[in-house]
Amino acid sequence: MPVVGTRTRTRTTSTTSTTRATGTGGATRTTRSTTQGHVPASRGRVAPPLHHVSGMGGKSFSASNTVPSAGTTNQGVNSVGTRTSGGGYTRGKIDVDSAPYDAGSFLLTVKTHHAASYSGPRKKDDDKMSLVLQCRVQDGGNEGILNLSFLKDKEPCNNKSAYEGEHTFRISYDEINKLLQSYKPGLKLVPGANLAVAALWDTGHCWGGYNRGGVFEVPSPPATTSPIGTRTQTVTTTRSKHGAANLPLDVEHKMPASVKNAAPAGIFGSEVKVSSRLETELKGELHSAEELEYAIARLYQMANDPTAADKALGKGWSISPVTHWWQQTPAGNVKSSARMKKYLDPDKLVKAGLAKNKTEATHLATLLKGVQMGDPLPLEDKYSGTSDELKASIIQRIRSNKIAEGVFNLKPGPGVLLGDISSTSKKKPSGLIRKRIEYGYTLKSKNIDRKKLEDWLRTEASPYNPAGDALRALMPNGPQGKHVAFTMNQERHRFTLKHQGGLEIDVSVDFVNVKHPGTGKLETKYMVEMEIDHQYINAPGSSSRSSSSSSRPTNLRSFSTESEQKRWAGTLTGAAQLNGLPRFHELPDLADKAIWQTPEQKETEKAIDKLFPILFPGGATPSKQKGVAMATTLGLI
Repeated sequence: MPVVGTRTRTRTTSTTSTTRATGTGGATRTTRSTTQGHVPASRGRVAPPLHHVSGMGGKSFSASNTVPSAGTTNQGVNSVGTRTSGGGYTRGKIDVDSAPYDAGSFLLTVKTHHAASYSGPRKKDDDKMSLVLQCRVQDGGNEGILNLSFLKDKEPCNNKSAYEGEHTFRISYDEINKLLQSYKPGLKLVPGANLAVAALWDTGHCWGGYNRGGVFEVPSPPATTSPIGTRTQTVTTTRSKHGAANLPLDVEHKMPASVKNAAPAGIFGSEVKVSSRLETELKGELHSAEELEYAIARLYQMANDPTAADKALGKGWSISPVTHWWQQTPAGNVKSSARMKKYLDPDKLVKAGLAKNKTEATHLATLLKGVQMGDPLPLEDKYSGTSDELKASIIQRIRSNKIAEGVFNLKPGPGVLLGDISSTSKKKPSGLIRKRIEYGYTLKSKNIDRKKLEDWLRTEASPYNPAGDALRALMPNGPQGKHVAFTMNQERHRFTLKHQGGLEIDVSVDFVNVKHPGTGKLETKYMVEMEIDHQYINAPGSSSRSSSSSSRPTNLRSFSTESEQKRWAGTLTGAAQLNGLPRFHELPDLADKAIWQTPEQKETEKAIDKLFPILFPGGATPSKQKGVAMATTLGLI
């Protein structure tokens, strides 16, 4: 039955200590024998000489913004710099990659991207910075980031051009192991260990490390014996343990080349990003296009009238349209929404209930005439799976538009509805907030072979296939039921609700269209979504998320000198180890009650309870995931 003033969606996370097969293992390669002093060729080029790993020596290093909270990774990547029209970047950044080389070493490549100089145009080789190789050690509730070696020490790094640099280092497995064991006997590299590179510019800016996208996986050696073993074995690893509420809402890892290259040809491109997201989302269904148009007009009104926004939400909130989703004319101008043009007529505003009388309608029409109301880019979702999966709310889609083409998502199950676990929220709009997991993989294109992809998902046992893990857990007997496939097209009007304290909520008003794959009959649904922004970090008035699990690391140390990190290493127990397998959100995370108690969750509930009745005074019907809802309407399940 309809619930007045509410729509929601959810997100999920989990932590486990597991024994997992690392999957397809490292790619094998023939290596030629070498004489002493000869550096073998790699990819047709002479490899760099071995970079010696020997700790910090008498040097010091401090780059605080590259250090995350205990038990988390990459919380600070959303502040990444972007390329400016002048050629430089708004903020300096680095990209890190690794590749196997021989039985004793691997290649580490660091690409540096440089910001424009304050004193004028930058020149090649004029931007000094330090690059430091790091590892992360966990010992029960304690973590520490050890600085293993200076790759660059206050040296010019923009060696390719004024704003770009590229630096390749050959790193010895054995030298890393020797250094680790000098800190603590028994501490060593393990297959899948995640190291990092932290960058510090002479200006004081820093990037990379375990907080800003500097993490890379130690690649498997091509030989069958090496200082760290082989990736083709089953590896027992204690994964980083921390409560679901303490993970970032979005987690992203780069798929290692060994896993990517073992996948069927044509699925993945040159770089594959694997992500998990804990959705916290209201999702509801309306009965007519007019109800959605009413909400869009109200959102534009509040976006351009601070008084209306304050009255609706209270002080500190603002609303703005997401303009990069708008279509443009061939001349580069914004294409106006034909749908919303009729709401410039005062009589239409009164008839729609957006104004009480002609005077109020004339005032609102004048405001809207001065507002750019854009026509959104078409959003295409290609769904494919089995009827039993859809019945279980397991959806697989490839999402594309002109901004991003070919992103695969899998959502494993219906998640948890707030109204089902909280009696006080059941009749509020916020009671329709659902937490659910969404996995994402970047594909070569939107037109890849879906059967190859689906078969890979169900069979690949690598820790970089979290969606496959979830699919096998929910469908242990494999694919059941008939195959179902259809294409969904959406006209999505998107807005951002933002609090001055940092919390952001996405509001999407969607006209959803699907043609029956057999008959061609068109079905349309009118839906709304409200969700905590994917890049959100802190809620209003909060500086960090509180710990919800005593088993997670509660303390993380970083060190500026060799003596500091040696003293800390001297306190480690025999259980200390390098962090290894990547941590994604997992199905058991949905059972963690703490995910409903975070500051951002509570602020989101308050905001939705205020905003929803203003946008949808007639209320809304709780909705399943769109793919499931449309498959049901079409009679496909």
